[in-house]
Parts: sequence; structure tokens; C-alpha cells
Amino acid sequence: MINTFGAMGTASGPEGAVTSQSGNIGLALWATAMGLATAIPLVFAHVLLKAWVANFEVRMKSAAQKLLLLVQAIRPAAPTTTPAAAAVPKPVDSSVTRR
Repeated sequence: MINTFGAMGTASGPEGAVTSQSGNIGLALWATAMGLATAIPLVFAHVLLKAWVANFEVRMKSAAQKLLLLVQAIRPAAPTTTPAAAAVPKPVDSSVTRR
């Protein structure tokens, strides 16, 4: 198809306007073919890379969770006190405050 429009552009005939534009159409078709030949493999490579990155992310999250479990198992458990329980005032001895 590209060659056909190229040949029509070089041919001379009574339709001067049509033949002058057919060369440009052939050039546009050639550029489109080159763009598709470039884009299709790159899109395929992008899909593969994206899948590899997603798989790598899942493996890293799994490794991070395992590491967190190991660190928690090694570290001794500290006594847990809630801030609200620590802030409760002690009862005041009423015998000292009454006079």
C-alpha cells in the first residue's frame, strides 16, 4: 500500500492534485508503519517490566513481614502500660486533708 501511493506520486497524469498528495500519503503511511514497529515491542516490554516490578514488590513485602516477626521474637516483651492507666491519680488520704 505504501509503495502504491509512492508510485502514484511519481506518476504524471491529468489528475495533478491527486498525484501530488499521494506521495505525502505514502510518506504518512511509512511513518505510521515505523511508529507501530517501534511502539508494539515497547508496549510489550512495558507490560513485562510492570509485572516483574509487581512481583518484586510482593516478595519484598513478604520479606519485610518475616523480618518484622523475627525482630519481634528476639526482642523481649516489655510490660505494657496504657497512658490512661499511668495518669490515674492516687487516692488522697482524707485524714491528712481534714483539719
